Amino acid sequence: MDANARHEAVIATMKLAPVIPVLTVRDVADGLAQARALVAGGLSAIEVTLRTPAALAAIAPELDADVAQLDADAKAAQVAAS
Repeated sequence: MDANARHEAVIATMKLAPVIPVLTVRDVADGLAQARALVAGGLSAIEVTLRTPAALAAIAPELDADVAQLDADAKAAQVAAS
């Protein structure tokens, strides 16, 4: 996904949410429980502050998926360019 597509995806997500809740995650289990409750309540966009060590651990699976997609996109671009 290129920068323009990513920007458009962010804008589309922001338009879906009337508010974007901000979470300070104290531990992974609590952060996931809060996120699930917010999504169940209809808020699909959530900001997680990186103020605690648990915050990154709570969003790491999502980051791993994004990095894997970036790697796949880069490899596809290299193949297309050759």
